[in-house]
Amino acid sequence: MSVPIEADIDAEIGARLAEVRRCCGLTQRQLAKAVGVQLTTVQNWERGRRGLPAKRLAALANALHCQPIDLLMLPGTGVLRDAPLDAARTPGEDATAGRGSGL
Repeated sequence: MSVPIEADIDAEIGARLAEVRRCCGLTQRQLAKAVGVQLTTVQNWERGRRGLPAKRLAALANALHCQPIDLLMLPGTGVLRDAPLDAARTPGEDATAGRGSGL
C-alpha cells in the first residue's frame, strides 16, 4: 500500500522546517513562541503529522531569517549561509536585508 502524496509532502516540508530551525540555532519552543503557536504545533509540523498552513509561512520565515519559499525546498538542498543578523539590524529593518536567498 502506498503512502498518500500529501503525507510525503508534509513530511518533506516538516523535515525542511526542522533543518532550517536547527541552522538558525532555535529550539522548537523558541520557534513556537516567535510564531505564536503551541510547541506541539511545531512538533507536528516538523514530524509531518500536520501540514504547514500557508498563512504561517511569513511568520515562520521571519523567525527563521529566510524567505517563505526557502521553507518549501527539499531537505538538504541548501543551508543557511549567514548567521541571524538580529544584533546587526537596526529597529524596523527587514530581517532579510542585505542577504541573498538565505539558503
